[in-house]
Amino acid sequence: MSSSTQHEEISAMFDTIAHQYDVLNHILSLGLDYRWRRAAIRQVMTPAPQTVLDLAAGTGDMSLTLLKRYKPTKLVCADLSTEMLERGKKKITKRYGDKQTEFVQCAAEALPFPEATFQCVMIGFGVRNFQNIPQAMNEVARVLEEKGRLIVLEFSMPKRGFFALLYKFYLRILLPLFGGLISGSFKAYRYLPSSMERYARESPLPSAICAAGLRMVETKPLSGGTVLLTVAEKA
Repeated sequence: MSSSTQHEEISAMFDTIAHQYDVLNHILSLGLDYRWRRAAIRQVMTPAPQTVLDLAAGTGDMSLTLLKRYKPTKLVCADLSTEMLERGKKKITKRYGDKQTEFVQCAAEALPFPEATFQCVMIGFGVRNFQNIPQAMNEVARVLEEKGRLIVLEFSMPKRGFFALLYKFYLRILLPLFGGLISGSFKAYRYLPSSMERYARESPLPSAICAAGLRMVETKPLSGGTVLLTVAEKA
């Protein structure tokens, strides 16, 4: 299957669940998604970042969290899914207007921005859906300014113990069931937990970040290891 076909399939899948995506995120994370995003935004070290890319922006929740604390002159929300972007646009413009925010449909592996455009690139729960993570990290490094910061939130897996077993049961049984029932797409909510497990097992991000020439700053597990916060900088 070609990359373009895979991108189309991922985009179409997220288009189908965009209408219930926010509600399901809040319910299925037990509201912890708010805390995870706040933890990520605290890693934006530039006192007042003027240029920010929210990559795999989805419905814009990472951008909304950022805008509560910072007021960049340029914020770009980029995603494959037109429906997700449209919902993000409605949320952001309703609260903050549309002067500083752009919405761009694109793949992470081919960003349509010049070199050294952004002081910060943030990715909230989207890396595991990239078709080529090393190429995406090369693109991130290209569009980051010198000393620019990459901030990634992504799902992970607790390593051992009862909590790890309980989380696997939730991921493999409860999440697909309730996600499918509420969203109407059992296919999407079978894909999402399987992609989470596969990504956590392969852990491709750290090596891709280093290969792209970025310097790892921190990797921090959140909520018992169910989420991993990764921070890197462009030297």
